[in-house]
Formats: sequence, structure tokens, C-alpha cells
Amino acid sequence: MTAIPRLYETVLRDHFATCRQMAFLSGPRQVGKTTLAKTFATTFLSWDDPGDRALVLRGPASVAEAAGLSGLSDSSPVVAFDEIHHHPRWKTFLKGFFDKHESECRVIATGSARMDVWKRGGDSMMGRYFPYRVHPLSVAELLSADIPGDDLVRPPAPLAPDLWDALRTFGGFPEPFALRQPRFHRKWQRLRFEQLLREDLRDFSRSPTSP
Repeated sequence: MTAIPRLYETVLRDHFATCRQMAFLSGPRQVGKTTLAKTFATTFLSWDDPGDRALVLRGPASVAEAAGLSGLSDSSPVVAFDEIHHHPRWKTFLKGFFDKHESECRVIATGSARMDVWKRGGDSMMGRYFPYRVHPLSVAELLSADIPGDDLVRPPAPLAPDLWDALRTFGGFPEPFALRQPRFHRKWQRLRFEQLLREDLRDFSRSPTSP
């Protein structure tokens, strides 16, 4: 499967070059958040991996030790926490990790739509993160993966016919768009719909005031 350059790679490079805050990546399932996090991470921890989950649950100090963080490094490693919104106290964990180690690393945290909503609750994270919502591929992103300047309106430009047909037929989610296989797309859509009903709606039913 051919890798598709994403606008968000440029966004994250700019973020880490200019900001100390954590980068929060939220958005729908299968939109490419995990792939983006892996692209930048020197240490990648997934809540879905039992070993990584156990490490995170041991606390910020254990994660910092495993990531080899120290104030002596010439560069800033990037620690990524994938699907961290499943942590019962994800805000408390990220706040503690950032406050202790912000000078030693940069942080990416990814989560589903639940994280997109819950991060707005309370002010405990204020000043510690910038949110970025990842969207499916669009005509504009396929035309250019650069960050627009001050003028957000760009002159019209032609999109290659094969890209337009793929976007119209398979949608903008990266994997079915890149594969362009009808059979795979049907199975992918069915599974995603089931996950949406079983997991995402269940997440939304929980209290948004949880820590």
C-alpha cells in the first residue's frame, strides 16, 4: 500500500518546532492518528498493548525511565500515547507526565471522538496541549499537504482523475482510499460501522466529567 503524504505531518513538524505543549490528535476511527503518532514517536506506547498499558499504569516515572528521558539529551525525543483516552484517569496521567518531563521530551496523545469531547471538560489541562482534529482525506489535502498561509483560500487547481475517482468511490479514509479494492472497502465499512455502534456510542454514554 502506497503511503499517502498527510497535511498533519506538516502540522506536527511545525508544532514540535515551535511549541512545548502536548499535541492531542483526535478524530474518527481509522483516520490515521496512530500512523501519524508512529511517524514521529521515538517511544510509542499503545493502550491496546498489555505490556504498554501496564507500563503506563505504573505511572509517569516508569514511562520516563523506559523512554530513556533525561535532561542531558541534545534533542527532544517524542513520546506517543496511543488510545490513551481509555485510561480511567488519562487527564491526571498526562498532566503529571507533562509537568515532570516537558523539558525532556515532546508528547503526542491520540484518542477517539470521546477524547475530543472530554478534553474540553475542566481546566486541569489548560496551557499544556494544543488539539488537532484529524479528518479523512479531502480534495484540498490531496492537492497539497502544505499548511496554508495567511490566505486560506487557494486558487482552483485540477485534481488528477484517478484521485478524484478513488475519493468518490472509496471515501477519504486512508486505507480503503489507498487500496482501492471494492471487496476490502465493503468489509472495512461493515466492521467500522459495528465498532461505531458497539464502542464509540458506549464511550459517549459515559460521564464527560471523568478525570
